[in-house]
Amino acid sequence: MDNAFYKDCIINMPVGVAVVSSGGRLIEVNPKACMDTGYSEEELLSLNLRRLIDRSSRVIAIMFFRDLKITGAAKCQMQIRTKAGELRWVSLNARASSDKLYTIFCQDITSYKSMEDDLVTSEMLYRTYINASNDMIYLKDDNLRYIIVNNALLDRFDSADTEIIGRTDEEALPEDFSRQTNPSDIKSITTRASTVSEMTIDGRIYEAVKFPVPISNGKTGVGAYIRDVTEKRNVQIQMENLLKQTQAMFNEHDAVMLLIRPETGQIIDANPAAVTFYGYTKEELLNLRIDDINMAKKDDEKEQRFQAYDKKQKYYSFPHRLKNGERRIVDVYSCPITYNNEKVLFSIIFDVTEREEAFDEIKYLSFHDHLTGLYNRRYFDNVLKLMNDERFMPLTIVMADVNGLKLVNDSFGHAEGDELLLKAAEIITEGCRKDDICARIGGDEFVIILPNTDSRMAGKIVRRIKTLQSKMQIRQLELSMSFGFAVKESVNSDVELIFSEAENKMYKNKMNESARTRNKTVNIILKTLYEKCSGELDHSERVSRYAAAIATAMGLSPETVSQIGVAGLLHDIGKIGVDENILNKTGVYTKTDREAIEKHPESGWRILSNSDEYSNLADYILYHHESLDGKGYPKGLKGSMIPLVSKIITVSDAYDAMTNERSYRKVKTVEEAVEELRRCAGTQFDEEVVNVFIEKVLTGEGDKGQ
Repeated sequence: MDNAFYKDCIINMPVGVAVVSSGGRLIEVNPKACMDTGYSEEELLSLNLRRLIDRSSRVIAIMFFRDLKITGAAKCQMQIRTKAGELRWVSLNARASSDKLYTIFCQDITSYKSMEDDLVTSEMLYRTYINASNDMIYLKDDNLRYIIVNNALLDRFDSADTEIIGRTDEEALPEDFSRQTNPSDIKSITTRASTVSEMTIDGRIYEAVKFPVPISNGKTGVGAYIRDVTEKRNVQIQMENLLKQTQAMFNEHDAVMLLIRPETGQIIDANPAAVTFYGYTKEELLNLRIDDINMAKKDDEKEQRFQAYDKKQKYYSFPHRLKNGERRIVDVYSCPITYNNEKVLFSIIFDVTEREEAFDEIKYLSFHDHLTGLYNRRYFDNVLKLMNDERFMPLTIVMADVNGLKLVNDSFGHAEGDELLLKAAEIITEGCRKDDICARIGGDEFVIILPNTDSRMAGKIVRRIKTLQSKMQIRQLELSMSFGFAVKESVNSDVELIFSEAENKMYKNKMNESARTRNKTVNIILKTLYEKCSGELDHSERVSRYAAAIATAMGLSPETVSQIGVAGLLHDIGKIGVDENILNKTGVYTKTDREAIEKHPESGWRILSNSDEYSNLADYILYHHESLDGKGYPKGLKGSMIPLVSKIITVSDAYDAMTNERSYRKVKTVEEAVEELRRCAGTQFDEEVVNVFIEKVLTGEGDKGQ
């Protein structure tokens, strides 16, 4: 095959491809590399690869290039910055193509990194729940191989999880345990119903509750919690004997106890603990039948009552209703005894609601997003495989992304961003049909599965969601989402390609929509800041005017003068993140107040970096509180390291602050302010900028700073 073929393959690859020199200079790039970085081909070929690598990944980059030069091949994951300043995670796979050239394949894995964070959080919650239990808990696959075990089970058999996970009972645990637990495991899987059984281990009695659990590829596994009931059982046996001897013990025991006529279910006696638990008086309880309390189906309750009477089964779990209507989950031990010459059922009731709620929470967290309540990535991946069936064709996948979420988080806090996500989830759900599946699969990414839906109907649903979106506003912020969808016409179509097509369409739409949203948000931020701090608007306008005048007097280009004027207006935008009480404080700032205020240049940089319109001003805003002597903030830059624009804003800002009311200092006269500028020229302020401001701006225009 000729070179044209290989070149065509590289051009059309779905991942970024670059050829670099040993020094890191980019020699050749494909279109995907340009799209992922935001640079044109010409721009990339003028850069060194190291220019794209974020500071946080510099050490990784050094090791990557070292391995590449030594071995001729290297892999790593690192963070890069796009032309727009966005931080992205990428996976690099490189190998030498000649003595001094290397071919690097680059894949954007940002969304996967976000998913990993969510999964880690979900996994931590899940392990906290099950490892807090004293009961032995496990999950097995359809071949009865362990998937999950908790600490209680590991401690009981003095084993490590590595010795059990992936193995069967026969392979990992004592024979006696395997012989007793396997039959009920198999029964729960085959019948897809919960079972309760007893087992004895080393002379101790255990209650084993088994339940079917859906796992991947439509298969069913089995979950279990196994509780040591030896002491409980001994208490129950003792109580049975004691009840034959004395009613007093029945009345004094803390456990909830009932005597029930097996044929009718009539409650014929109840102890004080039962009266307290159910909330009825004893007389009221004795006028009830057990099925007045038991919320299970009457036929099921009746059948299990007779099983207990015939000693076929002793343990049950039921939902019981209290007098106040509250629903509680109870474990019931029930056996026949003779009472007043009548054979009745003696039942001991244990409230296990909290235990059941914990298990329900675990199951919920496994498949739902903790913030929005929508399905999560794990559920989406599983159900997408299950829906690869002719019954659901055509199947449409819709991708949605919330525009400007990072900017909102940086400016107004994550609580505001979370509210945007909640509203997005709300309108997506409202705009979809009952059988559509909505999931949040990343930080700002949602996906919708539309079964039996062609492109026409999918377009209609997306338009309905966008209509709902247009009406949604959170305080001053508008909700904006970008959408893309693709249709899977048959089971033979590759679902991954369909997903990628929908994702690519969404990102294409986002390129236009997101920029508009970010620029709108910046204006909202400014408006909000001016509302928070009444004097901020006038201050920003004066700083803008001073800075533009200085730039003009220094002979800078009209374009630069215009940029400086805008930078002056925006220089304090980062104060949106400062508490309103601090901004409007009338007294002297505390150390804590000062620390909060000094964060605003970095906040301003983050905000403007996310705006296409103002990103070129971000660095000027970041450095406008730096000093020539290196004693400024946030970076402690010195001298020529500080951009000229920032130096101009610094002088303009300082002069206006001195000559106008501030809570932390008295207003200075123009003469006093000029003297202060001259005194600090060369240390805090740039000497040339100070001289131009005093001699040409103030003197030339007669501006007295008022």
